[in-house]
Amino acid sequence: MMGPEFFQHSCPFYFIGEPVKIIVRVKPNARKNAVEETGGNRYRVSVTAPPADGKANEKVIEILAEYFNKPKRAIRILRGASSKEKVIEVG
Repeated sequence: MMGPEFFQHSCPFYFIGEPVKIIVRVKPNARKNAVEETGGNRYRVSVTAPPADGKANEKVIEILAEYFNKPKRAIRILRGASSKEKVIEVG
């Protein structure tokens, strides 16, 4: 499980009604799950899951939901489901 230091971040977005689109670069098969802001609305997400059968995508959604303190249903992959770079909607 991720420790409290995982969730200590400064979110540049205020989620008031409108969903926000972010660009995420995914690193599958990583040693640990992590989210790193790389500037603006760009993030690097490392996941321990392999990029097979959508497992990495599921883990990305789970990690981003925890990171932004949102339910998993509020995170949606808009583009790049089979790519390392994804456009994700956070609602």
